[in-house]
Amino acid sequence: MTSTMLDGAVTVVFVGYLLSKYAVSVLIRRLHDQHQTLWSDLGQPRVWQILVTTTGNWRLTWFIWSGDAANTGDREIIACVWAIRVLTVVVFTTTAVVLSTTLRTCAGVR
Repeated sequence: MTSTMLDGAVTVVFVGYLLSKYAVSVLIRRLHDQHQTLWSDLGQPRVWQILVTTTGNWRLTWFIWSGDAANTGDREIIACVWAIRVLTVVVFTTTAVVLSTTLRTCAGVR
């Protein structure tokens, strides 16, 4: 992997990570403002939990990856959930490609 490709991949991971955190903050705000009961059921997630901790809130994570968002009927929540999912897959895939390429290069495998 060339230096330019590595720089691009790192940028994709960084920007994707930041965008996913922003989408989670919008989701949390929407849940808090428009869906108080669901927000409470999810453990009253806060933005700082998502930004500061590595695990965040497992109930919110389950909500994002299950089909429960569609049950709200709230298009903004559904859009946030899909944005988070897509960004997570892009960041994970890019990271995996960079790591595998780097490890193969270090091992001398072409």
